[in-house]
Amino acid sequence: MQERHVVDNRVFLLGLDALYRSAMKRNEGFELLRCAREVAWTLHVKPADVPVEGYYAEDERLTEYFRLLRALQEEPNSRVAAVERLPAYQRLYEVTSSPLYGRHATKTSCCPSGTTRSPAHCRNSRRAGPSRR
Repeated sequence: MQERHVVDNRVFLLGLDALYRSAMKRNEGFELLRCAREVAWTLHVKPADVPVEGYYAEDERLTEYFRLLRALQEEPNSRVAAVERLPAYQRLYEVTSSPLYGRHATKTSCCPSGTTRSPAHCRNSRRAGPSRR
C-alpha cells in the first residue's frame, strides 16, 4: 500500500523558498556578481563596509555581490550616465527594480533598493494583469 503525503501551504512555500534561494544564490554569485563588478569598476566604487545579511554570508562570492550592490545603492543617481549603456548595469537595474523586491523610493541612487512590501502594494500587484470583463 502506498503511503499518502499531503503538502500543506506551509510545506509548499518552504519548498518553493528553498528552490528560489538555490537559484538566486547561483545567479547572484555568478551573473549578477560579474555585472556588479563591471559597474563598480567603471564607477571606481569599492565594496561597502556593511554587515552582511542572510545567506550572503555563506559564500565569498555572495558576500562580494552583497557589498558591491550596497555600495552601488549608495552612489547618487547622477553617476548613472557613466554606466547606463553598459549591459551589466542594465541587467543589475532590471533585477534590483523588480517588484519582487518591493516598492522603491524615488530614484535617487545608482541602483534601486527595495523596501518592505506594504499590504497595499501586494493588493495592487494582484490586480495587475489582464482585466476580467
